Amino acid sequence: MFQQYDADGQVNMDLRLDSERDLQSNIGTMIDFAELVRKDTDGEQRVIRSKQEGYGYLAQLYTAVQANMKSVKVGMDKLLGMLGTDESACADQAASIFNSCQDVVESALLMAAEAKKVSADLYAIIPEPGLTPLEQMADDGFREVEPDTPESEAEAVESEADESESEA
Repeated sequence: MFQQYDADGQVNMDLRLDSERDLQSNIGTMIDFAELVRKDTDGEQRVIRSKQEGYGYLAQLYTAVQANMKSVKVGMDKLLGMLGTDESACADQAASIFNSCQDVVESALLMAAEAKKVSADLYAIIPEPGLTPLEQMADDGFREVEPDTPESEAEAVESEADESESEA
């Protein structure tokens, strides 16, 4: 069990096995490595300038992930058809599925690295939000709201309303 405190001082308990935590940490390391490979391949000069451009890059990588997933599905279908045959043919097909799964992981890591870049570039171009009306008022300084009518007139209107209700 792993305990960690968040920003509010609350205890967060991670009840996963150490191996599960290690796996998630290693996946993060692999994504960081894939990002370094992408930087070496594409160079740092490529900057995502719009959400449409980011979608284009991610869609291209998503297609590769889907194609590799399809090869895993085809391999599983073949393995299902081979269940009546000898073990050596099934072992060969399982090895083929293993290779396809490696391709899926590789393409998914490259997509995750690209998604990380797209996210960082899009966050960098988001304009700073302007001041809200409340913040503008705070900058200008608070002042008391002056009533539209003097208090004596407002009291006179109230007393007239009370008199008309009592007559009715």
